[in-house]
Formats: sequence, structure tokens, C-alpha cells
Amino acid sequence: MIIAKSFEFDAGHRLVKGYVGPCSNLHGHRYKVEIELESTALNEYDMVYDFLDLSFVKKWIDDTLDHKLMLYKFDPIVSVLENAEEVNVDSVVLFDNNPTAEYIAKVIFTHILEHTEIPARLLCAVKVWETPKCWAKYHGDYVPEI
Repeated sequence: MIIAKSFEFDAGHRLVKGYVGPCSNLHGHRYKVEIELESTALNEYDMVYDFLDLSFVKKWIDDTLDHKLMLYKFDPIVSVLENAEEVNVDSVVLFDNNPTAEYIAKVIFTHILEHTEIPARLLCAVKVWETPKCWAKYHGDYVPEI
């Protein structure tokens, strides 16, 4: 059985690490995040997991990603922003890779595993939508074919 809970946040980003195309310009999205939990058995309350106990994910997203500018840590614009007096550097989130939907899904998945009491066996996937028609889904045990 699979359950899911969704959250939304607004953020800006751009892709620069080897990327050439329209997404290399600064732009923003209204992101949607979906957390999926899966179990073959229900708990003592006849649930996979209590939806209320997933509220910490929304708080972390709001505190960490909402209304922030997400950038690759070696994006040339980072030094410009760090030296601009009118820019709040706390509003910039730096990632080890391009802030794609795929990478953001992985970051959220990893955060959930490392900072919560959700058993790893229950966390099935994190899905991140950049637009209503485009999304990426990260499974922790996914290994791409080469």
C-alpha cells in the first residue's frame, strides 16, 4: 500500500553546469513535492504512516527552499550575489549539482532519511514537479542502467 502527501513551494533557479539552453537563465517555478511511503502492512492504527507526522517535511521545505534562489555552488553568479549589498545571502541555497527537479528530489529524499524517524523501509520516493506537466521521481535504491 502506498500513501502520499504533497507540498508546494516557490523558488528561483538556473542550470549552468554544462547546460546550454533556456534554463540557464534565472527563472522560477511553483514547485510541488510529493512524499510517497509504502508498506505491505498497516501499523497499530491501520495506517501506513500518519499524514500529520509528515508535517516536518513542509516545515523544512519552507525554511530551506521556499522563496529562495537555488544555484549550483560553482555558478559564476554566486560571487556576484555574495558581493551585492542589497542581496540577502540567506535567500540563496547552494547545491553540489545543478538544481534540477531530479537533484532536488534526491536532496529532499536524503534529508528525510537522515533527519527523521521515518523508517527507511517506508520511504518509497520523492517526486518534484517543476511545472504541472514535468516532474522527476527519486527512489533511494534506484540505479540507472549504463
